[in-house]
Amino acid sequence: HKGYDEPWADPKNHTLVFQNYGNGGNLGMVKIEIDRASKSIAGYTLPGKDSGLMLLTEDEYWPNQEIYTSIKEVQNEVEKGYDEVIGISEYALTRGQGESPMNNLICDAMIDASGADFSFTNFGGVRSDLKAGPITPRDVFKVLPFGNALVVFHLKGDFLKDLIEGKIAGNRSGLAIGGGQIIYDRARDDGDKIEIFNIAGEPIQKDKIYRVATTDYLAEGNSGLSQLAEIPETEIDQTGILLRDAVTQYIQKMSPLKIKIDGRWQKQ
Repeated sequence: HKGYDEPWADPKNHTLVFQNYGNGGNLGMVKIEIDRASKSIAGYTLPGKDSGLMLLTEDEYWPNQEIYTSIKEVQNEVEKGYDEVIGISEYALTRGQGESPMNNLICDAMIDASGADFSFTNFGGVRSDLKAGPITPRDVFKVLPFGNALVVFHLKGDFLKDLIEGKIAGNRSGLAIGGGQIIYDRARDDGDKIEIFNIAGEPIQKDKIYRVATTDYLAEGNSGLSQLAEIPETEIDQTGILLRDAVTQYIQKMSPLKIKIDGRWQKQ
């Protein structure tokens, strides 16, 4: 993530937004002054040199040896086997907004692990690429660091289509998918952009019940998928399978990987 020295102020409601750099590179700090009468922000002060970012360089902030040793012991235990080769990819597996080799790998692994008819996940959950060559659990962890688990919904075809229509409305970028093909036209009206929607090579049927795999994160209604949070528990299977584990097992099963773009997600 990019860090900002000063906050961005929303021009409409004047909300202050702060953001640090990623990977623990710094701390963010600000002193906010509150007007008690109006219960609003009266001002703010940044800690030093007109910046809310405090860099954690080792020449200035030495690591606490006791805490470092404690963390290292746990890290060594957790990371056992993290550098063992679990498979090989003949091509680089890159991410992307839309179809990409990495997205295809993940969604195909979701179907393989869950037995679902169709799968989808969000682009933001995929955090790294994989180079061609050997793949280790450490590599997979960098791709999928969040510990999300697979869930399987029992959805009617028309509900699933409307769900994905919502993710491409207003020039939104869509989803990574597996088990089917979607072709849509951005020039068409919102709610009617999809021209072709096939599952297992057959046109989607509006009244048919499909088993659809996704993550527990999206099942909570995140990433603009609020409809999923309204589905009763009786229509959801909690697999208990971590997405990261599903991908690891799929790599082991399918190695050497030869994953390419296959046209499952297309925009006109």
